[in-house]
Amino acid sequence: VQLIGLSDGKTVRSFVGLKSSATDLALSEDGKLLAATGAVRPANQPGVEIGEWAVWDVESGKLLQRVDEVGFVMTSVAIASDGKRLAV
Repeated sequence: VQLIGLSDGKTVRSFVGLKSSATDLALSEDGKLLAATGAVRPANQPGVEIGEWAVWDVESGKLLQRVDEVGFVMTSVAIASDGKRLAV
């Protein structure tokens, strides 16, 4: 996942932590948190997708929390206005 500056199109920060490509992204209202969902395809289980999500601190790029092996694929994510809850 990358944060791109609109004025110059350059990468401001990269966010590492998902095992897969992101299926959705959400930026908190205050711009301090970035959340992403993804779908992992285990090599030993053809046709199976396992959901994952992650949250980063935008300023530092630090991964704050990551959960994988969720029993369903998550295709959307939202951060509550108070920044304390995540809807997937």
